[in-house]
Amino acid sequence: MKIINLFAITAIGLLILTGCGTGASSRHESLLTISAENMQGLDDHQWSAVKEIDGRKARVVTGRDTASFIVPAWWGNSARPGDGEIFVLEIDYQDAFSAPFIVYSFGNSANSRNQMSELHRIAGENTAGWKTAYVPVSWDYLFAGAGAPSGVGNQAFGIKLGDEAKELPVSEIRIRKAATGDESRYNAETRAWIKKSQEKYEFKDSSSTAALPDTWNTKSCVPYLRDYLSPILPWAAPREGEAGATMKLRMSLNEIESKQLGVYANGKDLENVSINVSALKNEAGEALNAETSLYTVEYALIKARGNRPPQVDAQRIWPLYETPVKAGRSQAFWLSFKTKQQTAKPGLYKGEISVLIHGKPAEKIPLEIEVMPISLLTMDEAGLSMGGCVTGFIPFHDITYAVENNVNAINLWYSSTRPNMSKTDGKLKLDFTLIDEWMKKAKQLGMQNIVYFLGGNPYGFPKTMRIEQELFMTMHDEGTPEERSAKYLKLAADPANRGYIIKEIREAYGEWVKQFTEHAQQNGWPEVILTPFDEPAKHRQQPYRKEGNENDSTVIGTGPWIKTHFEDGCDLIRKYAAPGTRIYGSIHHPSGIEFLPKINVFCTNAIFDDPELGNKVRAGGEGKYFWQYTGIGGGGGSEPTKMRYAFGFYFGAYDSRGSLLWAYNWGGRFNTTQGNNWMICWDTPFSTIPTLSYEGLREAWDDRRYIETLRKIAKDKGKEEEIRIFLDDIFSQATNTKTEGGVDTVNDFWADTKSPEKLDRWRFLIADKIIELSKI
Repeated sequence: MKIINLFAITAIGLLILTGCGTGASSRHESLLTISAENMQGLDDHQWSAVKEIDGRKARVVTGRDTASFIVPAWWGNSARPGDGEIFVLEIDYQDAFSAPFIVYSFGNSANSRNQMSELHRIAGENTAGWKTAYVPVSWDYLFAGAGAPSGVGNQAFGIKLGDEAKELPVSEIRIRKAATGDESRYNAETRAWIKKSQEKYEFKDSSSTAALPDTWNTKSCVPYLRDYLSPILPWAAPREGEAGATMKLRMSLNEIESKQLGVYANGKDLENVSINVSALKNEAGEALNAETSLYTVEYALIKARGNRPPQVDAQRIWPLYETPVKAGRSQAFWLSFKTKQQTAKPGLYKGEISVLIHGKPAEKIPLEIEVMPISLLTMDEAGLSMGGCVTGFIPFHDITYAVENNVNAINLWYSSTRPNMSKTDGKLKLDFTLIDEWMKKAKQLGMQNIVYFLGGNPYGFPKTMRIEQELFMTMHDEGTPEERSAKYLKLAADPANRGYIIKEIREAYGEWVKQFTEHAQQNGWPEVILTPFDEPAKHRQQPYRKEGNENDSTVIGTGPWIKTHFEDGCDLIRKYAAPGTRIYGSIHHPSGIEFLPKINVFCTNAIFDDPELGNKVRAGGEGKYFWQYTGIGGGGGSEPTKMRYAFGFYFGAYDSRGSLLWAYNWGGRFNTTQGNNWMICWDTPFSTIPTLSYEGLREAWDDRRYIETLRKIAKDKGKEEEIRIFLDDIFSQATNTKTEGGVDTVNDFWADTKSPEKLDRWRFLIADKIIELSKI
């Protein structure tokens, strides 16, 4: 594809583009209009020449790969538009297909290797008529700065056909500012294509018997309460004491607290159901100064474990939308309240929640929020770190959401995100242009640290030693890329070499570490914590175990060589890294304590095998940090209890100061019926769409914030020993409620509790103790 500067061409009149400038006032006024004749940056293998179809001039997307095109950066001379700006691409196309087509943009928010981010999928109906697709794109999905694949000043987009589509005629593309209704349309269209893609699956329905008191037994619309740790599914029904109950919350002056509300259709179908919340006021008539957000829970199919068919899950929490509820079925809604320390005032506030039918109140229940006189320590103030594994760079608005929800770190993998590497005059050269832009902004938005995996799973050794392979292919440039790759894999697997980083790249490995860590420290990045590769304690497993790589003859997998190879990598990092650089290890076996002399951050999922691991790490002295990790099931479903219990009181019992989650967004784009989907959220151009698991994760770290706030005030009041005994009792209860599962540190390491109802009880015991000590 030939790259051209569209600004220059426009200036001399060779490209006909119409626009109204950035000050356009009408919601439909175009900032930029591109006709089929004037599309630029096209690959002839993916786009046809201009042809006339139904009286329109059009180009046809014909290939199976992403068909790229570029437009001038309509927002001006900056690399991105202003923070928070959102635009809409209006794409006129012929509906000659049934499978959705996908629209992408380059925003330096997927990875640093010029990969585009998915914006939207447009479901076809195969009508042969002409339609307009409305594709939103936010400021952080756009990038036309230095390092952009389309050149400075040019924005790259792409269109990819669905599996069943053979071609897609496109006649015109217009770009405008987003307006009222664009977000709700995007959300609805997304849920529609998810539903359409899942229609082929059958699932077993279920039913429940409603336990309704006389006051609700004759009503068709029944609101009811249930702890979000027990998600309401479509076939749920009110249990005893739930129908019409008062929703009660207790929260601090700086906290997000959420509740689940079910609506049961008693005896008849309900249409266009939603909810509303009144103003909340205290006895003096003063309104609660808090942010209230309302949501609808989407029911979708997720991949089940084993060979079972997909199963229904209360999966995603979308901004509020109206939905039908069939007779004898339920719908979950979500309410979120956010207090801010600068404006919130302690007290008891009362209001009501209305269930709306066609926008009109049908039933109401009372709502009470107690704002406690407690200011929680933030994650940073408490010295706590929480990060999830991501597939690459995430959009900046997703970082803002993460930090607000107690996720103040991230875990990146070299295979997806890295500076460009080259050789100049025989020396290694790293290009930080793209990675710099993202890292600096991530730090500004509150991202504190990044665990950076230079290699992957030992089961794929040596192929998963990603940085080592790329260093070899860069520094030894004889032959084709395929030949160089094969040569590296053969050398690295050789019995004489496999226990160490091969001699051909040792100097380059050290130079890479030196350049990378020094640049990070000098250029305002989050703290970068390096690790040679993942889970080195797998060296204790049977030699040549290579799950998932059985048919790959270049892979030898795990064995004794993994231990010495990891330690060698740690030694090289220690030798060449900038001062203060920490080295990390994901240790899935208690014997992994043997790696402690080589690493700073010891992160384990095997605390149940050795409850003293944390103390052993801390006994290593200054510069040793104990962390813990766990994961989410691979179906992309909601597991709020596991998240809250594991990252909260269970890990808190061992005083780990940081955690990793496998994983944050590692999976499919909304439809999670196939493949592995380790994820707790999806990003859209408008917002972050979480699962209930994300809510459980945030609440887990709020539990930890309560714990650390109590410890601090105990220290200030000279009550440390009293509070240590108090907390130890809670921690003992927490560890004793762990279920028997979750003891396979490779395939089943998800801690769960037998007593989810105790989680709030323990939190409020701590909250009451904070209030008690504050009065001394």
